[in-house]
Amino acid sequence: MSEFRIRYEPVYESGKTEIAPGLELYNQVWVRAFGYHGYNVHLHVQLENERLGVSDMRVEQRPGGPPVTGEALRSIVVAQFVRRSVRASINEQLPFDEPEARVANGILRTEDRDRMKEAGPVTETLRAVSQIYRFALAAGDAPTKAVQEVFEVPRYTADRWVAKAREREFLGPAEGPGKAGA
Repeated sequence: MSEFRIRYEPVYESGKTEIAPGLELYNQVWVRAFGYHGYNVHLHVQLENERLGVSDMRVEQRPGGPPVTGEALRSIVVAQFVRRSVRASINEQLPFDEPEARVANGILRTEDRDRMKEAGPVTETLRAVSQIYRFALAAGDAPTKAVQEVFEVPRYTADRWVAKAREREFLGPAEGPGKAGA
């Protein structure tokens, strides 16, 4: 993928929604990418029912750039821009003392993650599990897989930790077998 610049513009008057304790997302955001695969891409990302989606997208040919074609449209990874809007919103809320020493899109410091992993499913770990889970759910990612990857644990361990977070009411009930619930 070619180098491109991205700009994140919250629609401040749309307000924010808390998706997990201490993690708020703007209800509407414009994500603007300049030079993405040779195009300018503008997406209006909206938060509804704790999940993000794109309500409007515009792709522009850059001066001297290739025309917008069906192939060009298929090359645009919309989910990438949705994730970036979530990360940008969360990054505004977190102290960025050492960005390279953070995991889970900046939610946790690496040393805290390692300590929580060692401690197992205690209250602090389960609260972090719920934040990671809700972040992934909002971004359209597989939430339990996100927990598995962040904590670098086997799938069955991530499943157990998510179940324990539900038992402790840090997460709501699942929407059905194999379906995530906030």
